[in-house]
Amino acid sequence: MLIGCSIEDEEDIVANGFFEVFNKDSVLLESGYMRNGKKDSIFLHYHLNGQIKSYTQYDNGIPVFSRYDLKENGDFIRYCYYDNTGKRVYVCRYENEEIVQEDGRGIPQVELHNFYKLDTFKILFTLVTPPNYSRSLEVRYNDSLVVKKKLGNESSYTLFGEHKDKEIKFKAKLYLTKENTDDTLVHFAYANIEAI
Repeated sequence: MLIGCSIEDEEDIVANGFFEVFNKDSVLLESGYMRNGKKDSIFLHYHLNGQIKSYTQYDNGIPVFSRYDLKENGDFIRYCYYDNTGKRVYVCRYENEEIVQEDGRGIPQVELHNFYKLDTFKILFTLVTPPNYSRSLEVRYNDSLVVKKKLGNESSYTLFGEHKDKEIKFKAKLYLTKENTDDTLVHFAYANIEAI
């Protein structure tokens, strides 16, 4: 733990373990874990009043998965989702704890693995997890419903199955429903592969 570190010193520090940054008035501005001098795991930034300003997950210095930005009173301002390369693929902005603007894909990644000799497949859906919204996933395989499921906080869902068709077509819908309402946002993803 670094105590009394000023913002100006931050770039010169190579750290491993728990890390804190304070301003010159000893107010905590940032905390998290470092590995080989890079942010790793969860990093928190703080407002001057001590409330969490942002919550970001890092892997070897790259933002991955979810980031939450909050006002000083704790209300959400923005939610972002980053893929495993650090590219932001989804963002939504909040007003009064409700999504007012979205950009990107609610199902940012679909990985389809086909095991032809065994006539089986595995499909991995990566899913956004915006706060204050419940989620459910519906997946169709060649126009037949195979999954309809309420989700918890998991950021991915894996589906295994068998196939006999030459072409495999998946259509996924992610439903984001504002808590305690019927207001729903829908995101789609498609995946197609053809047997060789």
